[in-house]
Amino acid sequence: VKMPVDGPNAKSTTALSLLLFVVTLSGMMMFRDSFAASKVGTIAGGAVSSVLFFFLVTGFGNMFDTAGWFSVIFALLIAEICAAMVHGVCVTTCFMFSAGILYYMNQASKNIYYAPAKPAKAEKSKKRR
Repeated sequence: VKMPVDGPNAKSTTALSLLLFVVTLSGMMMFRDSFAASKVGTIAGGAVSSVLFFFLVTGFGNMFDTAGWFSVIFALLIAEICAAMVHGVCVTTCFMFSAGILYYMNQASKNIYYAPAKPAKAEKSKKRR
């Protein structure tokens, strides 16, 4: 199958990200007792919850053509609720990991969609000695 030059369309990306959200959430709920059993597990539960945040932001961004602050906060709220179903500490670690993911998503977006402006070259003076 030949991929289009512009990449996958928004509908397929939205469907894939929401499908991955559901699969990750179901896996997290299946192993929530294992996540809650240890300190490292609660940190891992927060990391998995932040992956849920990533999938939601990607899905919302493709669904609504932009990921504004409302979409980001709504996705974070859903990810935090999912983290709270595992353990209370997962909520805090989910917030921290999600902030990191959001920062790197923003940097990647800037690198892809906003080309840096080329500085204007200074003209050389044509003075003769």
